[in-house]
Amino acid sequence: MLVDRVGKELVTKHGKQKYYTQPQIHSAASSAGYPIDVHCWAYCIFMDSPTFDDYHSTIGETCDFVGMKTTMLEGIATGGFEWPDIDLSWIEWPDIDLGGLFDWFQ
Repeated sequence: MLVDRVGKELVTKHGKQKYYTQPQIHSAASSAGYPIDVHCWAYCIFMDSPTFDDYHSTIGETCDFVGMKTTMLEGIATGGFEWPDIDLSWIEWPDIDLGGLFDWFQ
């Protein structure tokens, strides 16, 4: 899966980061064997929105960051793969404060 393979390549070469640069992602996606026409799907996962939009503006393309990222993450969430076949331990997930949402469960 693109997210898993490119993510592992990025972490191996650049360490865990919240976001990566376009050249870093391009190199990782190429090293993982993905053709350039699918690199944009990796960009939407591993870049922040302003960087993604700026990059596409400079090359004269318009891509929907939110729509693409949603599609990618829905594929992960809805079983677009087999759970045992993917390792996302390298992702630096954000801390989420649920504000006592589950306090009643104790």
